[in-house]
Amino acid sequence: MITLEMAIASLAAGIAKIKQLPLEQRNEVIKFIEFLEFKAGNIRHDIIQK
Repeated sequence: MITLEMAIASLAAGIAKIKQLPLEQRNEVIKFIEFLEFKAGNIRHDIIQK
């Protein structure tokens, strides 16, 4: 089971790696994350509608 502390540590490590990317790659990662957030929002909306 993944604990909250493990999830936060993984997220912090991922953010640190993203910050080290060149600006153009960092922007692409941010766009992808925004896309995933959008898709997740649509999935939640679909589940609630059912």
